[in-house]
Amino acid sequence: MLLPISLRYDYSYNQVPAVDFGSPLAILGLLLFFTGAFFTINLLWNRKMLGIPFAIFYLSLGPALAFTILRGGIFAERFLYTAVLGFILLLLIGTMELIKKTNLNFMNASSNKPLPILILVAIVFSLYSFKTIDRNKVGKTITHFFQRT
Repeated sequence: MLLPISLRYDYSYNQVPAVDFGSPLAILGLLLFFTGAFFTINLLWNRKMLGIPFAIFYLSLGPALAFTILRGGIFAERFLYTAVLGFILLLLIGTMELIKKTNLNFMNASSNKPLPILILVAIVFSLYSFKTIDRNKVGKTITHFFQRT
């Protein structure tokens, strides 16, 4: 979610190779998933604000994972649209905490310190603009697009 490097329309068989549940990567993924779920429940139980983005992330992944595991579907980026909301909320909370700790006041109209936030916005905007322009080179014609992606 942080770096959308390989965007593809095609999620047919073996684009992402299937692994057995005995594979070290599968075990690591399950361990991370259940650790994160436990962490989320703990945060919600203690009424911490960070529990909400994690809960949104995990609750929105539930139906997608059920579809993928129970029906044998292919997990694709289209299942992450709702889960990204929790991820973005987490980034916003982290940004708010960073602003509080550095004593930057962006809400004050007379503040002359908007430079750090402008630099951050410019970096994010530039990276996504570059990716969009690079991606548009693929779509000369629809046939060319489907052959290249």
